[in-house]
Amino acid sequence: MLFNRNSFATVMNSNRSVVKDNKGFTLIEAAIVLGIVALVIGGIWVGAASVQENFRASKAEQQVLQIASQARKFFYGSRTASGLDTDAAINYKMVPADMVVGSGTNLSLVTPWDGAVTVEVDSSDNRQFVITYNDIPAGACASISARMSVTGVDTGLQDISINGASAWSHGTNGALPTPLSPITAATSCGTTTTATADVEWTFKIN
Repeated sequence: MLFNRNSFATVMNSNRSVVKDNKGFTLIEAAIVLGIVALVIGGIWVGAASVQENFRASKAEQQVLQIASQARKFFYGSRTASGLDTDAAINYKMVPADMVVGSGTNLSLVTPWDGAVTVEVDSSDNRQFVITYNDIPAGACASISARMSVTGVDTGLQDISINGASAWSHGTNGALPTPLSPITAATSCGTTTTATADVEWTFKIN
């Protein structure tokens, strides 16, 4: 049997090519793949965080409306809201159970962001009561306040104050109030990503 050197060389070169091709990713290729994976994971994380924040904002809005509704039912037909405070709101089940923290007689209320919540009679008009949410993230503060100026009109909502200043008022003489614009709400709540705000919702009892 004759040995063909050319054939042998061709086979060896082919094998070297296969071995070279099977070495795997180069460092550059690996870096590109890792970069793409990081972008995908980052996008998922940002999306999940946004969904979570929207959920908390929606939950906070529903909490406020539920507290207001239960308090107004409790004081229905009464001339004043005298005696209403955070403890009374807890004891008479005016608040959602998942807002209550503590044990025994040491109970308090928290927002979906773990800020403090208080319920009290309006110091300037005892026919009204105030629900205060402390340390709400600026973005959530703006979205809740703008929506509440629309959805809260038929719930007895009279005023929305942000960081101690009135941002929206129901108005008088039966006229429909002008909704709080998102831009005005955002300006009142804070324009930085780390800003927080204290929001007060004032409701009438009847």
